[in-house]
Amino acid sequence: MAQRTLSELLNQINTLITSLGGGEISGADVRSVLTDIRDSFFSLSDHGVNQIQGLSATLASLQNSITGLQSALADKSDEGHGHEIAEVNNLATTLSTLSTQITGLQNSLAGKADSNHTQPISSIINLEAVLDQKSPVGHPHDSEDITDAVTLFLDATADAALITALASATWTGDVGAVTASPAWAQGRMHYDAGLLYVAVDSNIIARYRLDSRNITVSTSAASGGNDGDLWFQVTA
Repeated sequence: MAQRTLSELLNQINTLITSLGGGEISGADVRSVLTDIRDSFFSLSDHGVNQIQGLSATLASLQNSITGLQSALADKSDEGHGHEIAEVNNLATTLSTLSTQITGLQNSLAGKADSNHTQPISSIINLEAVLDQKSPVGHPHDSEDITDAVTLFLDATADAALITALASATWTGDVGAVTASPAWAQGRMHYDAGLLYVAVDSNIIARYRLDSRNITVSTSAASGGNDGDLWFQVTA
């Protein structure tokens, strides 16, 4: 008889069963198959673990690996697990610090004004005192309040050169170029023979015909005269 593999043994049994359809099975055929099964079984079971080279060491190594794996798994948490705050290093201290900082920030914001806010004058230091020293917009002035103003009308003596220059001016309509030294100051005027001359630039003069209107330039307050007359009060 012979030692056979499992596949060979199965083939023998299948062949034996198939032959049942062709007649009787001899005792020799059955004994042959059973003997092969017996011989094959004993060929495996007759060897102990220590008789197979390296098997004992391999099994011991596998056992150690499995034991180590079990220990490692025992130290691991389940997937999707949670933690208490106290279980996370320094988390409680960090959260406490953040809470204190947020409280401080909220207190600071509480002491701030909105971006678009209004304030009464009294809440701005010294603003009331500064405003009290200012004049209203569009306020008037008396002539004596203006300390550096140029006399409005030309003076016959001081401005003789300007008055003389009017005689040689070149006029286009009622606008003339008048060259004199010193030059005219913008806004200064001169009246002569029913014409009012007004400097619109340093050497450009406009003239206005006043016909029979009387123009008076005086340091005194206006008095007398007729409708249409002009009276200019100046500082001496």
